[in-house]
Amino acid sequence: MCLLRYQRPLLNNNIIQICQKPYQFSCWNKSDPQYSRLLALTEEDKHFVTCKRIARRAVEGLIEDSTQGATHYHADYVSPAWADPRKNTVTIGRHIFYKLVEV
Repeated sequence: MCLLRYQRPLLNNNIIQICQKPYQFSCWNKSDPQYSRLLALTEEDKHFVTCKRIARRAVEGLIEDSTQGATHYHADYVSPAWADPRKNTVTIGRHIFYKLVEV
């Protein structure tokens, strides 16, 4: 999803800005329980190493897009006004994905 948004230069400047834009990805929200865990990661942490390897493979185009081109998502326990069920691409776990912007 971050890479698809990155391919739309009018929306964002770089992948870091895309990921850290407020309220786009909950792990970056200061109120999210995962936020402090995210900040505590070091480059030696095995989870960080795994995430970095996966991110690199995604950037290189080596990982299939399991969201089917989605540009937006939300958890299944919320109903944001922007969520258009006609543009739903897939549900993975408790997250519903949408392709709201053509890339």
